[in-house]
Amino acid sequence: MRLNRNDIKQWANKVNWPLLLFLVLVLNVKLIIKATCILLFLFLKRKELLRKEYWKQSFIWFYASLILISIANLLFSSSTISLNYLVVFLAGTGFWLLCTGASLISSQFVRTTTIEKLNYTVTVFFIINIVITLGQLISIMWDAGDINPYTYQGMYQKYFISTGDKLTGVSFDVSTTNAIIHSLAVIWFLGRQKMLLVLVSMIAMLLTASNFINLLFGTTLLFLFIFQSTRNQKSIIVICLFFAVLFLIRISPQNNQYASNKLFGSKNQSATGMQGKDTIDPKKEIAKKYLDSLVAIKNAVAAKTETKVALEMVSITAVSKPSLPKANIHSESYQRRKDTTQLQKQLLAFAEKNISSKLPDTIKLGTRSKPGKLIALEQTIAYFKKYPAKLLTGTGIGNFSSRLAFRATGLQIAGGYPKQYAYTNPAFLSNHLALHLSYFSGDAEKHSLINSPDSVADQLVSEYGIAGILSFILFYFLFFFKIGVQKKTGLPLLFFISGCLLVGYWFEQLSVMILFELLMLMHKKELNEAISDEQ
Repeated sequence: MRLNRNDIKQWANKVNWPLLLFLVLVLNVKLIIKATCILLFLFLKRKELLRKEYWKQSFIWFYASLILISIANLLFSSSTISLNYLVVFLAGTGFWLLCTGASLISSQFVRTTTIEKLNYTVTVFFIINIVITLGQLISIMWDAGDINPYTYQGMYQKYFISTGDKLTGVSFDVSTTNAIIHSLAVIWFLGRQKMLLVLVSMIAMLLTASNFINLLFGTTLLFLFIFQSTRNQKSIIVICLFFAVLFLIRISPQNNQYASNKLFGSKNQSATGMQGKDTIDPKKEIAKKYLDSLVAIKNAVAAKTETKVALEMVSITAVSKPSLPKANIHSESYQRRKDTTQLQKQLLAFAEKNISSKLPDTIKLGTRSKPGKLIALEQTIAYFKKYPAKLLTGTGIGNFSSRLAFRATGLQIAGGYPKQYAYTNPAFLSNHLALHLSYFSGDAEKHSLINSPDSVADQLVSEYGIAGILSFILFYFLFFFKIGVQKKTGLPLLFFISGCLLVGYWFEQLSVMILFELLMLMHKKELNEAISDEQ
């Protein structure tokens, strides 16, 4: 018994429990939990965080520079600002201050914790996320009564192609967040030669069925395979890629076709209106083709054996055990319900009241649809062509493309917001918000990541202009790029997270960017310790 207690004590001593608690809480989807966590740790570490070495890190000043740019934009338009926009400005400034605080906390943890304990703590965090993800999948399998819910169409297609969306992991955020966390885990474990954890993390990542992350991460693995891997690592990378192919072919075959339709469009699609009634539903079309192919195979087999079965039936006696009827996958319970949700009704009511029935030219998709992300980029370019004077510092915080802009509408799109202070800038209303409504007020099958206009790159360009882009490159990207160049295992992390900035408002989301910064700062600590040992 003493030995067991000693083992538990030794294991517990390997973990930095405050850091583990910080990671679990700050990555939680609830903003109130994130903010409370950051403010609590800032208070507890307030004296330590005043040290100059924390403030000398240039990536900290990236956040401060965005606040300064926002203040400049506010002063330039001081004659036209309203009380509601002042609330938006204060909320946006608060988000960037929280980002700054989270980065300072991560820096302090890295500085005051041994690299062995940091590695062990991060490993425990990644394992917790894997366990929760697998637990969520087991719960879905139990509920569906099917070992593969990715192809199960019962319960009105409650799971089926949307199974991965319900695997939220430790953050309980969208599945894309979970996919990114698992991807970071694969890269992290691969660099530390923990091959079993690499494979388990890869499986967990694939289960989220995030098509964009799968594509981006596959590219990252190929980069690692070609430029930065040992023979053993190359073997594991090949196995990971094999898992990805196996998942698309055997586990979720219809997801592959759906992703292709979303990325490259379908000639039969049309989406010129807010909810075009003649629009062909891509997921429904995929599901129909998938089911029809199964029926065709079944009919072909039945045709070949029809004569043989007829002869055998003659010899069957009356006491033969009758076979149980199989479920009809074409029945109503196997078809997805298309009831309009309360949120969709709210979005439609808002669109009818505030947006004309004729959508902007950038939203007209023609006979071949474009991904919403591409249309959002076209909107941003068109706006700055019309208002080139705003290109230097952007439109201002919460005015064109940000999580805050969506939140401030009061439509519950990106979280709650006091309705009495709701604010929508006309530029945002006629561009990204109109685009979002054109997809997300309709059927749930249009609610794809590739159709959402959110993007960190778009946010920096549209709301902070050239100044924001330069600040990101000089203060943030180059800081971590230098670490990646000197510590090669950090480069794939930077490569992958840079691709993630094309989707999502990750800085405002206060999640994966905090984890990325922690991992890169750990690389820097390892590098500094290696240099000290050589000297």
